[in-house]
Amino acid sequence: MGNPISGEYYDLFRIKEILDDILDLLNDADIEYKGLFLNSGSGFDSEKSRDFLSQKRNYLKY
Repeated sequence: MGNPISGEYYDLFRIKEILDDILDLLNDADIEYKGLFLNSGSGFDSEKSRDFLSQKRNYLKY
């Protein structure tokens, strides 16, 4: 299980690591995330997070 993090603005600078941890947890639990709809607040809309998720989409397990 993941660790909770505060909703402070500075959490975005670690967005790649946090998203990677979430996807690793899903993989470890054998939960398929292909086609997953991510509904996050506008505070998480950054070039870094979009690039990371776009890159991950190319390496999803099918």
